[in-house]
Amino acid sequence: MDLPSLKPKPDVAEKVQIKETGDFSAYNTMTDGFMSVRGQLCSPHVLEQSEKKFKGNAEKMRLAYLQSCQGVHAPLKIMYEKNAVKKTQRLPFLPSSNIALETLEGRDENIDFDDYIFADPVEGIESIATPHMVMEKVLFAPKDQMNM
Repeated sequence: MDLPSLKPKPDVAEKVQIKETGDFSAYNTMTDGFMSVRGQLCSPHVLEQSEKKFKGNAEKMRLAYLQSCQGVHAPLKIMYEKNAVKKTQRLPFLPSSNIALETLEGRDENIDFDDYIFADPVEGIESIATPHMVMEKVLFAPKDQMNM
């Protein structure tokens, strides 16, 4: 049985990377928010890294166990369903609860910390911008900014 490793590994960058955007190749604080270089300079505690990756590691272990019991088709089917549900989203200016993904993961009947506090800080803030401005920013943003 080949299960994934649970030993935490350090995630520290070799040097500080500052995202340069805008007309003058400078960081735009007004649209991108404040920079955080603490995470790039200091190595986080091993327990902090372990807690950040807990859900992903638990999912890997569950899929590996499922593969050893039922074969490769069972985890592939689950991953296919999750990817299909993740692609279905609302418009960017509407908040989304993503209830279908929570149901597939079995988190729909539990109330935890993520239900009270938004994981994405931008998602929890009411936007003053009009829906047209938000859609224009999403549609016409460079592709490298979309993946960050």
